[in-house]
Amino acid sequence: MSMFISGSKFLLAAAASAALVACGGGGGSSSAPIKAASANTSVAIGPANGAAATAAVSGQTFAFASGVAALGTTASTTVALTSGAAGAPAKFDIASGTGKATGALTYGSCIFTVAAGSTIPSLPAGTVVTVNPCTLGVATTGLAANDVPQNGSATLTLGTTTSAALPLTVTINANGSV
Repeated sequence: MSMFISGSKFLLAAAASAALVACGGGGGSSSAPIKAASANTSVAIGPANGAAATAAVSGQTFAFASGVAALGTTASTTVALTSGAAGAPAKFDIASGTGKATGALTYGSCIFTVAAGSTIPSLPAGTVVTVNPCTLGVATTGLAANDVPQNGSATLTLGTTTSAALPLTVTINANGSV
């Protein structure tokens, strides 16, 4: 599944930006060199940028092949984050083994508050789990900073566990904001 992250939707400019290097030349062209990201972009999800980060990956599902220690899961686990409506908290959906858990996601890192109906033994209803670090990583290395959507990927790190890469479309603005 692909998604589009733009400077206006994924407001990471204040929290992170891609480090840029100039590339090009050698072809006799008088045009300016193309700037490209020299490193991946990593954003610690917290109170200042949690809503924007969640909006950027809203509805996408991150897969953790061996579970997420911070959530107490040891079987293959998926985590989907969904933006909250205006004034409402974001939501999460976690599936592991045959169990499921849903609830509210707030920020101070990632704070999962499990709602009623959870069937994951390590996440009974009412449980509050604060996962730190909670980081969104965006693969930007080598992508041109030219305001044009490009193929990329993102990962979600919960504590010490990083998800498989999730394909998405990334735009890096000329100023380096992702």
